[in-house]
Amino acid sequence: MKLLKFISFSILAVSLLSCEKNDFLNDLGTSKGFAASVNMESQSEIVLAGKKLTIPVVYWMKEGTFSDLSLNQAQDSIVEMKLDSVAGTDFYYEHVFVGEILEQEKYNMAVHSEGSWSNAYYGYRIKTKYTVNRNLKIKNYNTTQTSATYISTEMYNEMFEDFVLQMSNAQINQILVVDNSILTQAEFDSCFDEKGALTTEGMEKLVLSFESVPSESIVGPTPKVKRITEVQLQYFVENDKNNIGKSNVVRFVIK
Repeated sequence: MKLLKFISFSILAVSLLSCEKNDFLNDLGTSKGFAASVNMESQSEIVLAGKKLTIPVVYWMKEGTFSDLSLNQAQDSIVEMKLDSVAGTDFYYEHVFVGEILEQEKYNMAVHSEGSWSNAYYGYRIKTKYTVNRNLKIKNYNTTQTSATYISTEMYNEMFEDFVLQMSNAQINQILVVDNSILTQAEFDSCFDEKGALTTEGMEKLVLSFESVPSESIVGPTPKVKRITEVQLQYFVENDKNNIGKSNVVRFVIK
């Protein structure tokens, strides 16, 4: 039986926030070519759904007049999946899918005030507010129908590649040839060379064949699918010359 390492929610949150990952908000602005500094205070790595955050921001620019202050958000869907069996075979599967971007948008805006200057912070200091969406708390899908429906096409494709690489040939043969008649025995055997090694074309054929297996059969009778949402926040400051300064990215997962 294949067994992948169990990942608890707390470890998952810390690993996601500590690993090197491209922040998709970073591509929304640039501060090249002029002097600017924007800093947003970090938050807890795990935040409760519905919580109202007040986040200090310190900013300044060397030139120009401030024209736009805004808090931008992006949300990333993380899905943790555990299957006790796959299509009736004795195969345990566990995986974490990361990176399905759900939303990118400007969350709120503010008006610059000279009165917000702080000598202690050497810049303008304001507090921006953010309410964590209650609907984005952790959700568990533990029935065949809801799990099969929630899993995206991209996730299924990644799963199928894992199945082909991790299952024994006998297990794949049982699913695709014996139980579901998706391939004939001759078609299945053609996926391997004379030494029994899986060919590149054979890999593609087996992955494609798994797409014809009913999704309810894939996830089995006792699936455990958990959806977790990660939030990324970044503050933008723009001047009348259309120069944009951006802060560090604040990241947390919603519990």
